[in-house]
Amino acid sequence: MCFTYPLLLFNVSQGIVEVTSEQTSESYEPLFHYIEDLEEKLRTNAIQMPEKEEKVKKLIEAHADHY
Repeated sequence: MCFTYPLLLFNVSQGIVEVTSEQTSESYEPLFHYIEDLEEKLRTNAIQMPEKEEKVKKLIEAHADHY
C-alpha cells in the first residue's frame, strides 16, 4: 500500500500536466491560424514579412503541431 499512493499521486499529477498543456495549446490555436492568414496575405501581395524574434520562433516550435 505504501507504493500505491505515490504512484497514484504521480499518475494524477501527470494527467493534470497533460490537460494543462493541451488546454494551453488549444488557447493559442486561433492566434496561430490568424498568423497563418496574415503571412499568406503578405506572400500573396509580395510584401516582405518581418523577421521573427527568437522568442516567437521558440513559441511556434513549441506549438508546431498546431501551427
